[in-house]
Amino acid sequence: MKYGLVGKKLDHSFSRTFFTEKFRQEHLKGIYLNFELPEIDNLPALISTHPDLLGFNVTIPYKKDIIAYLDRLSPISRAVGAVNTVKVERDGRTHGYNTDVIGFRDSLNQFYEAAPGGKALILGTGGASLAIDHVLQHYFQFDEIWYASRNPQQENHLAYAQVHETGLYDYRLIVNCTPVGTAPNIGDAPDLPYATLSKENYLFDLIYNPEKSKFLLNGQHQGAHIKNGMDMLVMQAEASWDIWNGNNDI
Repeated sequence: MKYGLVGKKLDHSFSRTFFTEKFRQEHLKGIYLNFELPEIDNLPALISTHPDLLGFNVTIPYKKDIIAYLDRLSPISRAVGAVNTVKVERDGRTHGYNTDVIGFRDSLNQFYEAAPGGKALILGTGGASLAIDHVLQHYFQFDEIWYASRNPQQENHLAYAQVHETGLYDYRLIVNCTPVGTAPNIGDAPDLPYATLSKENYLFDLIYNPEKSKFLLNGQHQGAHIKNGMDMLVMQAEASWDIWNGNNDI
């Protein structure tokens, strides 16, 4: 059995290590490969070159763009507008899913203890942020969801300069969906007014390497609750495995 990860730069991939260990634990003869594509339009050629490919995960920067190359979408991935898991059916058709929703929902449920409602702030506007938005709307009932973006283009998008003007007091939850602070650039952090954080704030970083990003350390210094993306990553990977092995109701 052959699976893989599709992305642009995959030097620090968690997935290959995770699924290689999964094969060992399940006593299966399987292989998980990293497929670096310079452009997403190389995907059809990749699938043709690997006719025994049963499924693959999708990462930055292709979670949104890959949709145009898939035959079917699950209801959740269609609603979110992004895909991070693809199952290749026996007839060669590709079926897209979004297990980021499952991973973030279940991980946040273990961490976030504030009352329903309030405001949330999402950093970044890439494919992962769409899954985060979906979870916050449909499972946690936030009153307002805002985005911080380098290029704000919608009514609920803020420039980082605007966030500095208003501060972070009112955002119960702040989720970093950008790669800023990922190893080896561990000294970097999103440009935020961290001094305006307190114990009332919850900071969730999709980054898992390092264990505590500069974003999380800055929040911890102000007394905020913090959590990295490792649990989410494991949960979404397990959900991908379930999909590839017959549970198509996710």
